[in-house]
Amino acid sequence: MSSKIGLVIVHEYTTRVLRKRFIFITLLTPLIMSLTFAIPMWLTLDDSDSEERTIVVVDHSELYASAFIDEAKADTADKRSGYNYVYLNADLEQARAQYKQVEAFLLITGDLTMQGNTATLYSEKQVGNAVVADVQKRLTKYVRQQKLDSYDIEGLRQIIADVESDVNVKTVRWTEQGEKITSVDLYQLMGLLSALLIYMFIIMYGSMVMQGVVQEKSNRIMEVMISSVRPFDMMMGKIIGVALVGLTQFAIWVLLLVIAAAVGMPLLSDMLHIDALAAYDAASLQNTTMAQDLYLALTGMDFVELVVLFVVYFLGGYLLYSSLYAACGSAVDNETDTQQFSMPITIIVLFAMYAGIYAAQHPDSSFTWWCSMIPFTSPVVMLVRLPYDVAAWELILSLAVLVASFVATTWLAGKIYRVGVLMYGKKPSWKEVVRWIRY
Repeated sequence: MSSKIGLVIVHEYTTRVLRKRFIFITLLTPLIMSLTFAIPMWLTLDDSDSEERTIVVVDHSELYASAFIDEAKADTADKRSGYNYVYLNADLEQARAQYKQVEAFLLITGDLTMQGNTATLYSEKQVGNAVVADVQKRLTKYVRQQKLDSYDIEGLRQIIADVESDVNVKTVRWTEQGEKITSVDLYQLMGLLSALLIYMFIIMYGSMVMQGVVQEKSNRIMEVMISSVRPFDMMMGKIIGVALVGLTQFAIWVLLLVIAAAVGMPLLSDMLHIDALAAYDAASLQNTTMAQDLYLALTGMDFVELVVLFVVYFLGGYLLYSSLYAACGSAVDNETDTQQFSMPITIIVLFAMYAGIYAAQHPDSSFTWWCSMIPFTSPVVMLVRLPYDVAAWELILSLAVLVASFVATTWLAGKIYRVGVLMYGKKPSWKEVVRWIRY
């Protein structure tokens, strides 16, 4: 690496890392991501919302009073009711005249055990899914009980309740250290989270390279810089400098995660009584709770391998795409025109993300395997496959193809960059860009 490339790298790195915005985003992003997961869970578990919305039930059949009155009392006692049901035996217009500020009116005109479409919700504003779901749940449960009672079989409800049982299937791997609990849901989550981070980094830092080139072209600074640095050295310096910015940001996040895990995991282990399962024998694994299963699956994952391969595939994917983004930036004079050339790149990255989502459900399919080898999709798809024990030769082959593709795209992008970086006043066509490559 020449000294001039090193100077460009230092300049690109320091000007970005020392910005207050970089420090602010780096420290704020983990907090935002934590809140993104924590707030929905808190809202789901929070039972403090005591606001009740009234639904007036107008029942012409006079069959479903207990479906709403008894069930509503049970839900109120359980502190999970968000709706207050008022049961009337009146006309709908009379009910509307009597009740003004209500969520909706439920009109039942017949026996739902004979016709399931005789219940209708009326409202002045569009009701939400939660209202419809609550009404359907109550009516379905009550109609089901009515049909069971019509068979006149003693103890039929209890028989049905005994038959309807949930089965929880554990997944256990045989390893050299013995039997270890795994979690398919956890592996899918970790794979998709890694793929999402790769996708975000490629788009964010690749676009950063492109914007930097466009800004320097529009300010005519590039003319001065090119007089002392070769165009190819300039492009490589920008790409590597921004890559180091991304690695710095990721290293800070990993450090914060390690600190949080060092503090939180022992506390969580004590809460879940994990020490009693230290032997990991078959008997103890059969009696674990779901929370203990998730903890054991989490601690059984090889995070060192995951982090190392994440960095390797991030660098490979970023270098592959950023060279193309740099070429796009050199071909235009302003950021508005970059869409013409960057849109195909963005579409490919989006396809890689969708392929990663498919791979999470089908990690061993032929489509997933090929996408983990194709360099434009492998940085995303291979990270999804990692928790499912990818063979070493597949990793080596995938990385070799990725590196070779980066070298090829960098060579092509360099030929576009050296011509386009000094082109002003004209937006080139695709035909002209191909001509630049052939120069």
